[in-house]
Amino acid sequence: MIAYADTSAIARAYMPDEPGHERVRRALFDERWTVLTSVLAVCDRHPLRALDALHLAVALVDGARVAGDAPLAFLTCDARQAGAARACGLELLPEA
Repeated sequence: MIAYADTSAIARAYMPDEPGHERVRRALFDERWTVLTSVLAVCDRHPLRALDALHLAVALVDGARVAGDAPLAFLTCDARQAGAARACGLELLPEA
């Protein structure tokens, strides 16, 4: 069976003082389950806020799909998000 785990479940599995810690940990590490999560849950390369990471993920996946072979640029006024977008290979518009 496949299970999708969000950030709250993953964090709870590593925080023993949280209610439900053992239950979530057993579920995540149960060999009967294939656990999926988003790159947003493990965004350790770029310290972004959740919505900033979501915008970047949509640009990388859906934006790239819509753009096809055309160049894809990312527009932001947030320096951290600009750095993450640049690190992911996106051109910034305007250059930030």
